[in-house]
Amino acid sequence: MGDLFLLIAVVETIFIVLFANYNHIQDLNLQIMYTNYNFSISFFVFCLILYLLGILAGILIMFKGYLSGAKQINSVKRKLEKTSVDADDSELKIKTLENKIKMLEVALDKALKK
Repeated sequence: MGDLFLLIAVVETIFIVLFANYNHIQDLNLQIMYTNYNFSISFFVFCLILYLLGILAGILIMFKGYLSGAKQINSVKRKLEKTSVDADDSELKIKTLENKIKMLEVALDKALKK
């Protein structure tokens, strides 16, 4: 499945570069909103900037997903550790109670012999 996504990304990259290069003669006149600042940029550079910003956005979205997944894994690990500690405590309590019962049985036997 990963190879399919890689193939799609390569084809998309080739398409964007060819499309931008085909229209490189055209210039875009851009104006920053609410200002009088105008500038001209080639269509090829504009397409590459948009493409790189899209890649950056994709990386950030995937990083957010990775961090949330790691957070969930850590919470599950803590939960499992807590349950294992609780199980160990239960086993320790059972052994302690068994030892107390044995000691009481021995004390009862001694008391009955007297």
